[in-house]
Amino acid sequence: MYIYCLLFILLAIIAIEYEFKAIKNVDFVLVVVGIFLTLFAGLRGMSVSRDYLPYLNSFNFIVHSNNTQSPALLPLFEPGFVFIVKICYRFFNDNAPAAIMLIFAALSISIKFFTFRKLAFNPFVVLLLYYSHYFFIQEMTQVRNGLACSFFFLAVYYYLKNDRIKVLACILFAILFHNSAILYLLLFFIGKNKLNPWLYGSLFLGAIILGIIRLPILSFVMPHVNLALISTKLTTYAETADSSIYEKIRFFNVLNTVNVLVTAGVFLYFVKYKIKDSSLFLFLKCNIISIFAYGLLIDIPSIAARIMELFGAMFPLLFAYILKMPPFKKWNILLLVGIASVYFYINLFYGDLLNPYELIRVNYY
Repeated sequence: MYIYCLLFILLAIIAIEYEFKAIKNVDFVLVVVGIFLTLFAGLRGMSVSRDYLPYLNSFNFIVHSNNTQSPALLPLFEPGFVFIVKICYRFFNDNAPAAIMLIFAALSISIKFFTFRKLAFNPFVVLLLYYSHYFFIQEMTQVRNGLACSFFFLAVYYYLKNDRIKVLACILFAILFHNSAILYLLLFFIGKNKLNPWLYGSLFLGAIILGIIRLPILSFVMPHVNLALISTKLTTYAETADSSIYEKIRFFNVLNTVNVLVTAGVFLYFVKYKIKDSSLFLFLKCNIISIFAYGLLIDIPSIAARIMELFGAMFPLLFAYILKMPPFKKWNILLLVGIASVYFYINLFYGDLLNPYELIRVNYY
């Protein structure tokens, strides 16, 4: 596990250095880090992530399906995923799984790094927060979701630039890789020019109340809805919810507690100082919506967590605003490194999200 820790320390040092002293060739540093993380994620061994073997089974099913079975692939697998799998197996043969993972990592990480550079005033602290949480979840585990999320980041970038055609195109690309990305269309209904503190404050408090009382909304709906007609993945999430691993999940687990406290702090900062920043408006709205979704659906944590991740991926960009908050401002970078450390520890050591790192075996013949 040492390699994960060394990467975290390196990213933390760069983030602190960037905040107090200008780093020359920022783009070059981001490119080098991006290439390393791409290779790190794309060439990981099969035992590193618990999702790798299920992905291999999916690859085999897609490749060995004949023409009569091909139409049946789309309800099970998104077209973008099927396309990349078939292309890689056509050109890379025995090394196709590694090629697939490498392509997903390259696309996902490059898009995220581009948006971090464009949207963040300290891209390295955003990168540190992203690495400590969503890098492990998306790039190392849920690769289809990771790529879909990257297109959402790109959609947010173009949304802030008022280019709605490109926003729609990005969301459509996201849907090609994960069905749940259809919810990203809600972005068009989330305004960026102002934030109603009463509305979003109510949503925030409502999320906490709903999370504590755990209304059985989904548990009541599930018996009356055939999830297989909507998505086989939702069926899997619902079945997973019955397993013991989710029995003790609470709304105020460590990570969500940190998320709630930081979001509350930034929200109060916005209200007190009447901040006018369209990026902050959008990031704050997305994170509050994600927390509300988690509280609303907490009775089936597997589905609640997946829905929360859709818009909650904006949290690194939101948390970075702590660097502008008085009284410490730049010195708040130490708080952010501490928050990233909590996410890193919970995901890697307490939650056992990943196993010790190893490289995949590549065939040279």
